[in-house]
Amino acid sequence: MTRRYAISADLDDREQSLTVDNPLCLRDPPLFAACAEHRERCLRLLLAWHAACDLHEPHLLGAPPHYDVYEVKSCVQVFDVLSRPKWTQADLDILEGYSPWAFRGELFGECAEEARHRIRKAIEDAEQELERRSTTESSDTLQHHR
Repeated sequence: MTRRYAISADLDDREQSLTVDNPLCLRDPPLFAACAEHRERCLRLLLAWHAACDLHEPHLLGAPPHYDVYEVKSCVQVFDVLSRPKWTQADLDILEGYSPWAFRGELFGECAEEARHRIRKAIEDAEQELERRSTTESSDTLQHHR
C-alpha cells in the first residue's frame, strides 16, 4: 500500500465511507479483546508520562518506564486501530505508519509477541479487501456516469 498523507476532500470522504470489518473480530475474538486491553495499558502509560512531564511531577509516572516515548505512542496508535471493529483507509494508513515502530519495540513484544503473525495477516487481508471494494466502487461510479 502506498502512503497517502494529502488527499482531496472528496476522495477522502469516499475512502472514509468505505470500511472493512476488522478480521480479528471474527477470526480471533480473544486477540481482539486483548488488543483493547493493551491499548488501555499503553494509553495509561502514555498519559502518566505526559502528566509527569507537563506538571513537572516525576512521581506521577511511578517507576520510570524503560520504553522510549515514541515506542509507547506507536503501540497506542496500533492497538487503538486493532481494537476497532471496522477499519477505514485512514486506519490502515495509521497501521502502516506505526506498526513497524511498534512491532520492533519491547512493549509490543510484551503485549502481543505471540500474535504478531496473526495481526499482520489481519492487516494484509483488510488492505486487500478495502482495495477490492475501492476498485469496485470506482468502477461502479465510472459506469454510472456513462
